[in-house]
Amino acid sequence: MKRRAFVFALWSVFLGISACNEDQTATIPDDILPGSGKSIQVFYDGNPTTVDLGKLETESIDGVPYVKLSTVLAAAVPGKSAEELQIADFLASDGFTPKSREHCLALLPVVWPTTSQGHIEPERGNLRWDSSLEYPGCMSVKDVVEIWVVAED
Repeated sequence: MKRRAFVFALWSVFLGISACNEDQTATIPDDILPGSGKSIQVFYDGNPTTVDLGKLETESIDGVPYVKLSTVLAAAVPGKSAEELQIADFLASDGFTPKSREHCLALLPVVWPTTSQGHIEPERGNLRWDSSLEYPGCMSVKDVVEIWVVAED
């Protein structure tokens, strides 16, 4: 009996050592690595600019990093300030746009200073607005892939 217990213990140690030698590195998709971000297209005057959200300065809101929409605009349209630009619409990966909802259509375009109260999550592309705006859910677009920008009239 003791011999059987010894063999079992030895076998357990052997299995433990061999398991330790296996590569057990978890592969985390690039889109959720800390400090990484998704890329979105910002269209200005019909011309697209790719903006890597992970390379822009973030601020923490409720423990989640966000990029100010004004920072995204500055990266996409150099030479123009956010005060000179309007966000005409957003496009989600599933094709949703706020313009497709009547109660959000009235909130577009987003102009300054409202733009300064909008943020986008760099890892997921989700929009967040300051709660004082009391925006409906259709303005909190998930997984933004495009932002359409025009010059202020």
